[in-house]
Amino acid sequence: MKSPITPGSSETIPFYAKAGWVVAWLLVLVFLAMISRNCVSSVTYGRNTDQLVLETYYRQGVLDGSEGRAATMPAEATKNPLLRKAYSKGYRQGVDRKKQ
Repeated sequence: MKSPITPGSSETIPFYAKAGWVVAWLLVLVFLAMISRNCVSSVTYGRNTDQLVLETYYRQGVLDGSEGRAATMPAEATKNPLLRKAYSKGYRQGVDRKKQ
């Protein structure tokens, strides 16, 4: 049985192992970039979005959900994650109210 690579030995790490580590690190970096971008956009939109606008999108979602309409968000909500979240939360609550 061959022993694992030990420090100080002359054995080299196989190419597939090195390639695997590179791919794993690239995936981690891509996920980190995606999460960071999402956080930055949420903070940016959070500063620029008025509370009254959030309530309006929430109420629109409740109305659409309770009337059984398909979830069709306005164009502004597809770009702004806070408006999208408010509309979706209202839509889910509207659907739940309809079921009761």
